[in-house]
Amino acid sequence: MCNIVAFRLTIFMLISLCLAGNLCSQENYIESVRERDRLVGLTYAVFTSERVLEVAAAGKRRIDADSLVRTTDRFHIGSNTKAVTSFIAAKLVELRKLRWDTRYFDLFPELKSGSRPEYWNITLQDLLCHRAGINPYRSVNANQDAYKIAGNSVEQKIRFAERILKEMPAKPDAGQVYVYSNAGVSLAASMIEKVSGKTWEELVGEYLNKQLKLDFEVGFPYAADPTQPWGHILNDGKILALGPDFDYHVAEIMRPAGDLNVSIIDYIRFVQLFLKGYKGENNFLSARTYRYLLTAEPDYSFGWANKVINGKNYDYHSGSAATFGAFTKIERDDDLAVIVMTNYGDDKALKSIATVADFLLQKYSAEHK
Repeated sequence: MCNIVAFRLTIFMLISLCLAGNLCSQENYIESVRERDRLVGLTYAVFTSERVLEVAAAGKRRIDADSLVRTTDRFHIGSNTKAVTSFIAAKLVELRKLRWDTRYFDLFPELKSGSRPEYWNITLQDLLCHRAGINPYRSVNANQDAYKIAGNSVEQKIRFAERILKEMPAKPDAGQVYVYSNAGVSLAASMIEKVSGKTWEELVGEYLNKQLKLDFEVGFPYAADPTQPWGHILNDGKILALGPDFDYHVAEIMRPAGDLNVSIIDYIRFVQLFLKGYKGENNFLSARTYRYLLTAEPDYSFGWANKVINGKNYDYHSGSAATFGAFTKIERDDDLAVIVMTNYGDDKALKSIATVADFLLQKYSAEHK
């Protein structure tokens, strides 16, 4: 899973040349990036709080077959799942089952005596905004020895927490104010499960799917339907398709940090909730809550990294569990957002789709001036 801390947004000079000099069409540029960086399949969208300005797909569902990607296809979004987990937590806060300042050990006092005192006052907000000092656990692969824990998904998270809360806290890198941690989000999910009496998976089903009619699924898209896009990795210089027969999945304890898949159509609708909320509209959450989710903490706030660039506020996140990649970016003051997803998930692919996202945002920002 990608580390958002280390991720640096860069717009290639070619983008500016294409925009300023009209040297290439949008479609040709995106296809050239896809081919150059060997992205097997790609889907992307640009939209406002009210309208979808563009949605398109290119490439294949799998490299060893002829089936083409469609905009209705599902893609794994990796760490972009964190914004969904924070969204669920926000609903429980609004229902007064939790507070942002609820401490982890308020809900799990039995674990406190065996934990390091540096963690005794960590809160739900600390965990979801990566301020708790929990070690990163960057890999979410279920084959990791650290994730082989007995019990159901709820019990596994608690036993995992009991283990990692004995570890020395992690310190931010120089110039950073937080430590990006998949494990910290797992602890936050335990808090959500404790106060709701439901599993994280059940809450995704209740809030996202049932109430909002958004079709999010846990796991990789091909698990339920082998005709959906397969993930891909680079193996000995060749791109290898990984489908249902490949034993790779996200550990149950790490699902809230990075294990959802969705079509770009439903993902647009989810992000539009934030755009509408930032503009002052109450929908599933209050407008005040949406603003809090996006702005409560500098640099990283509840599943969204944030940055001011040339006087504009941006919220963004990339995600990958190694075989797919997703990138979402909001230009919230201009009511504009972009999503780019691919079924190839190495670091180069993540940088590539971020480049496409910046190209699209710059293009549509210029058109809407």
